[in-house]
Amino acid sequence: MRHTTTLRIVPDYNFPFSKMVVSPLDGADLNLISACYTLKLFVNVSLETFSADVGNGFQIQLYLEHRCKQGTLEMSRAFWEKLGKPREAAILVDDAGQKALLLTRKG
Repeated sequence: MRHTTTLRIVPDYNFPFSKMVVSPLDGADLNLISACYTLKLFVNVSLETFSADVGNGFQIQLYLEHRCKQGTLEMSRAFWEKLGKPREAAILVDDAGQKALLLTRKG
């Protein structure tokens, strides 16, 4: 399992709910090199729940874009508000590159 460092969250009004963007350098930490990935996302669950693939995961598109600053996670403002307006997060991706775990922190 690969993970990012702590990323600063930047909410964006123009993003659809299921879109998230990181820098390609942060994507490399996750062993992701293509421009876009469709992943099953779990939020703030235990590693056991994530590994067992149980619970309420949902599909997101994770984009790697050069315009995104390293150390930043961009997401829709609606999703950010639903998460409780966290300031920071880390992303973990399973070895198969098919699901991700978002761990948020108020900061």
